[in-house]
Amino acid sequence: METKETAAMYNVEDGESPYIMTRTSNVATNLIEITEDKLKYILLEYIKGMGTKTAWLSPLGLFITISATIYEVPFESGLWEKTFTACAGATLLWTGYSLWRLASSWGKSSPAFLIGKIKGSGETRKPPSP
Repeated sequence: METKETAAMYNVEDGESPYIMTRTSNVATNLIEITEDKLKYILLEYIKGMGTKTAWLSPLGLFITISATIYEVPFESGLWEKTFTACAGATLLWTGYSLWRLASSWGKSSPAFLIGKIKGSGETRKPPSP
């Protein structure tokens, strides 16, 4: 059985609850209409761009490992030392390329960028007045 006090706790109309003095609503928003295929394309591009945030970690880890090996291991054959040095150079270039890609896509992985991309340059119209 519901008493008047418990009913008042769930009823949020102005003046009907002793616990709520005023009710303020702030739910006005914009509506974005987009086709499914266009949204899929935008999201796939966005996800691909998210991979550039951490893509530089693997080549940097390899470069550090190979560099530590070159520094610590006394190579008896010049071939091994040249091979490791070439690999260190290649991973350094790979790290630089990954960092360049990260810098060029900076800001393209933010929610604001994604929303702006979804909004695009589509038609903007006001909804009909009630």
